[in-house]
Amino acid sequence: MEHPSRGKVKQKFSGTIPAKRTAIKFVAPLTDEERLRLKETHKTDPNWRTRVRAQAILLSEKGFALNQLATIFEIDRDSVSQWLERNSHQL
Repeated sequence: MEHPSRGKVKQKFSGTIPAKRTAIKFVAPLTDEERLRLKETHKTDPNWRTRVRAQAILLSEKGFALNQLATIFEIDRDSVSQWLERNSHQL
């Protein structure tokens, strides 16, 4: 959606998943060690954002698409994409 004078306007979550983009990004298969580290991070990390991101990576590996993860965590799909991209380099 575009505002005539300001360009793009971010839409609030409406409870439906937009069909504009194809959600085809998933994390690469994880090693057992990476999976265990992420599970431990999800359970014990003091930072809630880090716990959520670890859970998103684990769900992505199980086949959850970007749009599904965005709906689960109530954020935009670009943020989920960035989490997966960023964390794939840190594992």
